Amino acid sequence: MAFLLLSPWPLVLGYLLAGVMVILMVRDFVREVRGVSTRVGVPRSSDRHVEVWFGAHVIAAFTGSTEDAAPYEAGMELRFPGLPITNKPVPAVVDSGTADS
Repeated sequence: MAFLLLSPWPLVLGYLLAGVMVILMVRDFVREVRGVSTRVGVPRSSDRHVEVWFGAHVIAAFTGSTEDAAPYEAGMELRFPGLPITNKPVPAVVDSGTADS
């Protein structure tokens, strides 16, 4: 037991575990940032919402401009042949602060 207390291995393994945890946290942060739209404000009327359906469940979704939605839809058709894919306009968002009551 004294060997483990004097050995550097517990310290090395602790640092290794901490490093792995930091890498995973950074990876999750980057994924979250990439998933967030860079556009600010209300969606444009020209935006499209593309969804890939597996039964009653959406397994992939994308919202973006018409120019970006078309290649995404084509790519999903290649990746998921036979699954239904919808490409609909994004519904208009009503600002509750300016809506009439």
